Amino acid sequence: MTGSFTRSIADGALAAPRPGVEIRDRRLSAARIVGAALRSVSLRAAIPVVIDDHWRHRHSQEIELAVYFSCLEALQNAAKHAWPGVTATIHLTEQDGRVRFVVADNGVGFHPESVERGAGINNIADRVSAAGGVLAIDTAEGRGTRVSAVLPS
Repeated sequence: MTGSFTRSIADGALAAPRPGVEIRDRRLSAARIVGAALRSVSLRAAIPVVIDDHWRHRHSQEIELAVYFSCLEALQNAAKHAWPGVTATIHLTEQDGRVRFVVADNGVGFHPESVERGAGINNIADRVSAAGGVLAIDTAEGRGTRVSAVLPS
């Protein structure tokens, strides 16, 4: 898979970072293009973000887009709903023909039954489901939130 998707993600990953951040090696591993794009976004994110990228292969455009945009939406939710000082980590893994992402934050969490499901979570659920994956949200008041999904590779 190449073409405009690869170029647009790579262009975003190589965009000028915030002042004080220098990118020394502008070569991207093709297998880590999603992680690189998320890393680029994290440089300008409203909250501190760590990217833990263990992908070693490229995946279909449908899967890569679902993972990328789901992670962005989960980060936006963390920045919007968690308290000041929150940090987030994105884990990207692959195993046994499946890919997984986890976006975990150390925010205040919430009681799932007491909060109306908003557009952000609905968007993630729709993306993951359309790509053949399964979404899980693990949260409770006082312990942060983990948004994770497993999708076919």
